[in-house]
Amino acid sequence: MSKSNKVLIIGASVALGVIAVVALGVGWMQFVSFRNEQAERAEAEEREARQEALNAISAECRDLRRIVNQTGDFMQEFEAEIQVFSDNASQVETLQDIKSAATEYTDAVDTVVVRLDGLTSELESKTYQDETLKGFQSEYTKVVKGFRTSLLEAGQAMNIIISTPSEAELPSRIDKSQEQTMAAVSSIEELSNTEDKLISDVNAYCEETNIERNELQTTN
Repeated sequence: MSKSNKVLIIGASVALGVIAVVALGVGWMQFVSFRNEQAERAEAEEREARQEALNAISAECRDLRRIVNQTGDFMQEFEAEIQVFSDNASQVETLQDIKSAATEYTDAVDTVVVRLDGLTSELESKTYQDETLKGFQSEYTKVVKGFRTSLLEAGQAMNIIISTPSEAELPSRIDKSQEQTMAAVSSIEELSNTEDKLISDVNAYCEETNIERNELQTTN
């Protein structure tokens, strides 16, 4: 082989090597680009899935908060009716006046109990998907049922007075009624504290969800 032919072969080999290196470089860049696109696509899909999940949680939050707020509304109405009862009770003069005032109280209790029953049915009919909200739903249902039980006990205590046959028996009946009423009131106060904390927890969780949801919408 002549010297000139060797030079040509070496030159060709070098050229082929350069081409191979360039091809490998291009292939690597395409591979890296493909992997980056895959990662970006996966990240976008993950953000989209999280956004959908947060949208669903936000909708469930609004529904649960709507139900929870109902309790506050009609309990305020009940407290107003009890205030009327207290005002009337302070002006009684006869046994019949006392019985009439006590009947106003039990009527108010019965009205709230019916609304609590409706609230319990609505709570139990919900099928939330978010596990945290399911926990809040379960706990709040227990609170509502507890209110119902305690109010019924308060109504039963007042029935002791309503069924009083004579003024002579009224003092002992009032003592017994007060004893049962105070036990019911104590239970209601405990339930109210539990309810306040539960509402605070629900609001905090839902607000955190909304903040994350809004931030995710901004980045999309």
